Amino acid sequence: MENTLIDKQQQIDELFDKQRAFYAKGDTKIPEYRKYHLNKMYETIKKYEKEISKALFDDLHKSEYEAYITEVGLVKREIKHQLSLIDKYSKPSRVSSSIFVLNSKSEIYYEPYGLTLIVSPWNYPFHLALMPLVGAVAAGNCAILKLSPDAKATNRVIRKIIESVFDKEYVAVLEGHRDVNEYLFSKPFEHIFLTGSPELGKVAMKAAANHLAKVTLELGGKSPCIIDKDSNIEMAVKRITFGKIINSGQTCIAPDYIYVHKDVKQRFIDLFKKNIEDFYPNGIEQSEEYPHIVSDKAMHRLINLLQCGDVVYGGTYNLNTRFFHPTLMENVSLESDLMQKEIFGPIFPIYEFDEINEVIDFVVSRPKPLALYYFTENKKKAEYMLKETSSGGACINDVLMHIVNPNLPFGGVQNSGIGNYHGQFSYETFSHKKAVLKTSTLLDFFVKYPPFGKERIKWIKRFL
Repeated sequence: MENTLIDKQQQIDELFDKQRAFYAKGDTKIPEYRKYHLNKMYETIKKYEKEISKALFDDLHKSEYEAYITEVGLVKREIKHQLSLIDKYSKPSRVSSSIFVLNSKSEIYYEPYGLTLIVSPWNYPFHLALMPLVGAVAAGNCAILKLSPDAKATNRVIRKIIESVFDKEYVAVLEGHRDVNEYLFSKPFEHIFLTGSPELGKVAMKAAANHLAKVTLELGGKSPCIIDKDSNIEMAVKRITFGKIINSGQTCIAPDYIYVHKDVKQRFIDLFKKNIEDFYPNGIEQSEEYPHIVSDKAMHRLINLLQCGDVVYGGTYNLNTRFFHPTLMENVSLESDLMQKEIFGPIFPIYEFDEINEVIDFVVSRPKPLALYYFTENKKKAEYMLKETSSGGACINDVLMHIVNPNLPFGGVQNSGIGNYHGQFSYETFSHKKAVLKTSTLLDFFVKYPPFGKERIKWIKRFL
């Protein structure tokens, strides 16, 4: 075992040194070099689409449709988006100059950080591995991509794609458990990008502090879903049901718990049941369109959570196939594991409220979530909710869909994450914005030189 760990560490050391030397050559700073590899990556993904879909079904029982809309399609679109940004961001961006540097030209240079470590999770093993990688490559970085060991089939395809497109000195793929993570964190990367739990985020951030590396942490938390009595209840429950069954609830921005107005609570329960029956007319357990839980360990964790309250719908499962039925629960203690930790499964605790400020007080008393969802037809109430709460992102009258727009930043706040990405925000996340002032020697401002005198201070106060 020790020899295996030593071998892994030697492999990481050699890989890190080779990437450091490769980056120093400067090829990745050439826009055409980056575009060539992103175009090749796009075509290679297209080539392996069927294989990717099969792997995602093997790992998570995802249908081809869900695999495409939540994983493959998003990555392909992100590549196209980054290709459209490279020429713009690889040139200096001119900004206005202040009165005291009017003889100067002020510019912002976007320069790559250098060596980036990307640590990805198992729940969206293709999307959450390659989406940040696309931004890192577009911005001109080298990268080591550390994959979760819990998505073995998808990992094999990712490795095949990456090794077809990149030399290891440019982009490399590693797998392994906590020991590999910890050793990678000890290396002096310029940037660590991690998607995972808040606990893992703290480990990465603590390690990064030793090298003062930049960190981007895409974490999670308990995202509240609030249904007011003035909502379009049929539409609300249909969208919420969709948001909870996608990937069988194993989604960092899944609605985690429900606060529903007491006047429409029973209507919510009835409609949730109806939607499941409508979505899977031949039975949800038999369906090849409903994802399953990733591992036996995750299944046992979810089964134990069923003891935290009363099941009002669902609650059935199959350990052999890792099927877990969408489940509604009531009378769940706020101190139970079901409400203290992110659920990461298709279990929905339900709470009722009378006044919306009750819910707001509860939400702001908890760690800041990655997402917040509020259903109401009252625009003033919606704005009030957004103003009074803090979350990484939010949807009014929808769930999950803010992640789809590449023009919106995706990321958390405090406990749910640090930094953001997608589209131009990915390019900015993986770039250092360098301030550059280019000053003419034809004119000089005498006011900055001593002796200053009393009159000059009066003059300077008028302009500064």
